[in-house]
Amino acid sequence: MASLIRQRREALESRFGTWPAWSLHDLVDHAAEAHPDRAVVIDDDDALTYSQMRARSRELAAGFLALGVRAGDHVGVLLPNDRQHVAVRVALSRVGATTVSLNYLYRAQELAFVLRDSGCRLLVTASGFRDLDHLAMLDEVAPGWTGGNPRSLPDLRQVVQHGVDHPERTGVPNLDDVAALGRETPPDPAVAARKVPADSVSDILYTSGTTGKPKGIKLTHDNILRAAYASAYCRAFEDGRRMTSALPLYHIFAWTEGLVASMFVGGTLITQRTFTVESTLAAISTHRASDWICVPTMAVAVLDDPAAAETDSSSLRSMMCAAAPAPRWLWDKARATFSLTELVTAYGSTELAGSVTLTQPEDPIERVVHTVGRIKHGGVAGLDGGPLARLKVTDPLTGEDLPEGAVGELRWRGPTVTPGRWSRGDDAAPTEEWLASGDLGRIRDDGYVELVGRSKEVYKSGGELVMPSEVEQLLTQQPGVSQAFVVGVPDERWGEIGWAWIVPEPGATVDVPAVIEACREKLARFKVPKQVEIVTVEQLPQTTTGKVQRHLIVEQIKTSRESSAT
Repeated sequence: MASLIRQRREALESRFGTWPAWSLHDLVDHAAEAHPDRAVVIDDDDALTYSQMRARSRELAAGFLALGVRAGDHVGVLLPNDRQHVAVRVALSRVGATTVSLNYLYRAQELAFVLRDSGCRLLVTASGFRDLDHLAMLDEVAPGWTGGNPRSLPDLRQVVQHGVDHPERTGVPNLDDVAALGRETPPDPAVAARKVPADSVSDILYTSGTTGKPKGIKLTHDNILRAAYASAYCRAFEDGRRMTSALPLYHIFAWTEGLVASMFVGGTLITQRTFTVESTLAAISTHRASDWICVPTMAVAVLDDPAAAETDSSSLRSMMCAAAPAPRWLWDKARATFSLTELVTAYGSTELAGSVTLTQPEDPIERVVHTVGRIKHGGVAGLDGGPLARLKVTDPLTGEDLPEGAVGELRWRGPTVTPGRWSRGDDAAPTEEWLASGDLGRIRDDGYVELVGRSKEVYKSGGELVMPSEVEQLLTQQPGVSQAFVVGVPDERWGEIGWAWIVPEPGATVDVPAVIEACREKLARFKVPKQVEIVTVEQLPQTTTGKVQRHLIVEQIKTSRESSAT
């Protein structure tokens, strides 16, 4: 396999001798010239080829210009996973505007906060998503929005709708209206000739993550394209790779690792509007996906379903499962169920424009289980044709550099690091010279990185620091345990106590006393959870990308304890 991987990397290198310093639409146009009839994105309803994507995005760009959108303007995009989502963002790239990617599961006040904080001048929104009526939300938080310039959102001048799941609103333009306007408007030669700088801000992504209030992260075209190319290079994408994912496109994981990375080889992203086991298996069997991008909670759901073993998965050979730790049994089951030959995991963040470490497709399974990979080799996109980033480990309290092999906070610098966090009224807001990740880990002798948890997840019990990941690793090795999450909960005697939530394997019964006894045998006393609770997957508070929100677990436990006390 190593020889095949090397050949595929060499083929990708031959396409790009030097780094082209493009914007997003330049990459689309390049792929449209080389592969006009290949699908760039397939959704639940239809597909767009590269040539169709180029044409559609050009019409939309001309329409947005006619509506008054200009380079540097912030445009909110509140759209589910479909081909129009992609076309809108490529069109905004042509204009030179900044896409503000919005979570389509936002409630009204969350939507209002981000629109106000980001200063969006135009909003492209779905009429709704499942039971959420986005137009009704605008009625609530921005009365008068249909007439432009609502008082509560003074920056907002225009709303464009896209009919999804709920009726469109009469009198409000939709995307087809914008495209028609673009076709009818004479092109401005000066605008057509202007090149959008690769270092201009292409996206502001709001991260709610696992810690609470959203914050805006600025990324440039160059940030995202370099991170995407490095993933295609490290994972050795073959020409025309077909990837499937139900992860939301407003999130950096699906956007960079899926869609944009696939474009470098004229590939296709088969996206799903909503994650279900059925839609994932259909994408594999019907659309002949060769690569599956997911998070562990999705992988568990698919692999635990009997239909997975009966699906025609002969096209599938690769899986990238990241964003949270995955137990050894999951990797083994994925390989056995789908006959996968290339299993990889990764580490990254919005601030890093995607993954910055990655295991290699030719790595042994032990590296995939115990590490998050090594710093990605960026090829022509890397530092002097080499690594995509520099990494150092520092004391999480003092910021001082730590020696090799020590556990500390990971800090990064390199061409994919965000130019700054968005701060209302201040478009500078730079990050520090070395980006502090908030993640704790160490660099092994072989260059691979081991994560041990988030600095904010570490808690003190009886004055001793406890890293939840260490306890969770032991818990998931116990009979019948599928997933485990350990949090620190306030306690009058100990300061904090460890509280474990355990999700059993399907049909299994977990022996809680035996689990606690196993912890007592193998862990220091202060690390042993004082409470172990059995929960279902549905009870885990999760982001839309499958990350478990530990702060909400703590809140739920505290609420439950208070209710019991009364």
